[in-house]
Amino acid sequence: MRAANAIGRGRAAGLWLAAGLSFGLGAPGAAWAADEAAAVGANVEAVVQGGRWSDAAGEGVYRVIVASQGFEHVSTGVRAQWKSDGGEDGLARIAHDAELVAPGHYSLGPPKLTRTAAGVRVELRGVATYDSRVKVVCRFELAPGGKVTVVKACGP
Repeated sequence: MRAANAIGRGRAAGLWLAAGLSFGLGAPGAAWAADEAAAVGANVEAVVQGGRWSDAAGEGVYRVIVASQGFEHVSTGVRAQWKSDGGEDGLARIAHDAELVAPGHYSLGPPKLTRTAAGVRVELRGVATYDSRVKVVCRFELAPGGKVTVVKACGP
């Protein structure tokens, strides 16, 4: 009974979300928003932004993207991006990009970003792709200039 209620609430929330989105279709910039939403890959599981950076390329926020792939053994790949603030044209750009975790070995959840003195610490938790009993944790430090330090490589 409890599961049925949760599913019913989820459907209701989805209907409210759909209704809310449909009201925005006539708003200025709606075509732009639809284009941007379409540009997000269907395999993207999470996008988290946090912290600030500043270097010769500009300034902006750190962004971490988790995307899944596979069918029977789903794995995730994780990328870090240094997203610059909008310039004179108002458009944000990616100043730096780095792969944190290559797809194939782990199924990871959404990243946790914590500000540090140098930039941002990224923590990822999940399981090994081929043995879900094996829990894994990965930690990285992101710093200005596209710098990545592996604090703890993915593993048990």
